[in-house]
Amino acid sequence: MDIVTFLRARLDEDTEAVAEFAATVWDAGTEPWAITLEGDTLPFLRITKGRVLREVEAKRRIVDEHAPVQQGFNWTGPHGAPGTERVPDWRCSRCSDCFPDADYDEDTHSSHSWPCLTLRLLALPYADHPDYDPAWAPPNG
Repeated sequence: MDIVTFLRARLDEDTEAVAEFAATVWDAGTEPWAITLEGDTLPFLRITKGRVLREVEAKRRIVDEHAPVQQGFNWTGPHGAPGTERVPDWRCSRCSDCFPDADYDEDTHSSHSWPCLTLRLLALPYADHPDYDPAWAPPNG
């Protein structure tokens, strides 16, 4: 499973969870939900159904913006050596557009290869999911 398929599945699960929760707790999406910790309500965690669904939609759009595009081929070893082959060179469509002349971003210390840092960071909250691939972990993360 690639990271985009993984993220879309998790976002679908988040949407379903919100819908199920809203059906039992929220009144038409207008009542805020507050998390209570030892009797104290944390007002900064008051969220509505609409807000959660907008966050999921925003993440979906970010995933779509960082789709893979093929930018040529790489060799798995020395060109022409026995056992080497040409493999597609996948890059992030958004990050490659932002930094077209660079293979490496000095600010984030990450390459523009795919999956990019943005997708890796979006997947990080789901790191405890059984389908999460540890290879997706962001650098230093």
